[in-house]
Parts: sequence; C-alpha cells; structure tokens
Amino acid sequence: MNSKGIGAAALFLIGGILGLVSAFSAWWAYSGGGYTISFLPGSNTHESGGGMSATTSYSSLGLGTVGNLYEATLGLAIAGGVLLLIAGLIGFVAAVRSPSGRFRGALMGLGIVGILLLIVAVAMVPAAQPWAVKQGSNSACTGYNGTTPCSGFWGSASQAGTSYTFGAAVGWYLALVGLILGIVAFVLWRSGNRSPRSS
Repeated sequence: MNSKGIGAAALFLIGGILGLVSAFSAWWAYSGGGYTISFLPGSNTHESGGGMSATTSYSSLGLGTVGNLYEATLGLAIAGGVLLLIAGLIGFVAAVRSPSGRFRGALMGLGIVGILLLIVAVAMVPAAQPWAVKQGSNSACTGYNGTTPCSGFWGSASQAGTSYTFGAAVGWYLALVGLILGIVAFVLWRSGNRSPRSS
C-alpha cells in the first residue's frame, strides 16, 4: 500500500468536493446599507436585506454579460470538481492495488484537467467580472467615492454617506482551496510514484 498515494487520493477527493460545493455557493458579494447582493454560478443572483430575500436572474438586472460569466463558472467548477473526485477514487484503487501504468496515467490526466479547469474558474472571475459589470450597469460604475465593481473585484466605496464593500465570497474561496488541494495531491502523487514499480 502506498501511503503517499492514499494521501494524494484523499486530497484529490477533498479538492473535488470543495470544487463541487463552490459551484452552488456565492462567488462574490456586494454589501452596504443593510443590503447584500451575491453572485452565484449559474443564471441567478441572491438579494437580501430590509426583511426580504429573493433570487433574481442576472438578465433581469441588466447584467447579462455577468450572467454569461457565471454560467461558464458553473460549468468549470462542476467539471473540475467531478474530475478531481474521479482522480481521487482512481488514486485509492491505484494506491491499494498498484495497477497498471495506464490506470495511473488516467489519474494523472484527470487530475491535471480538473486542476486546469479550477485554475481557469478561479482566475477568470476576478479578472473578467469588473469588465462584465461595466457592460450592463452604469449605476454600479458612477457616483461612488472609492473602488467600484466596474473597476475591481475587491473594494469599498461610499455614496451619499453610505459605505459599501464587495469582494470574493465563500464559493470563490472554496474553489481556491479545492484547487490548492488538487495541486498538492498531484505533487504528492508524483513524488510517491517516482520509484520503479515492483513486478
């Protein structure tokens, strides 16, 4: 039994679970004046405050480009999470049974693709969201003192005496941690399989 292989498989599984959970959690939130709007992967936002809680589509808020971004994020997070999960399951079998190199190659391939998909998701949202917000919401870009959602992913601003803060929410951080665990798992798996296989 390969202890490094078992550890790597466990990390792949945890990373995959976090990637999947992130796909159904808010990746960004904007709060101020007792009101919060959260951007979730998929086609809807969640709004809360003032005694109300509602799910609203990006398109109905005039944020269709943001909606497209988060539709892509949903697909990337789910696909990345699933691939890391499968890599973890294969890793457990490989560590216990020491199967053929082809089986190990499948683990490496799935792990690499899963990691790459999460890298794209985690990097794409902070890089593209300010531009996407600017395409659909002039009100989010003007009239503020400070950084606006049109100029940054993280920031704070004030308007008419009310302070606002915004930035990454729990889903983005879950995906980031899942990505890091996937990378650590990959490195651990590689280091545990450098020695020649026994016959």
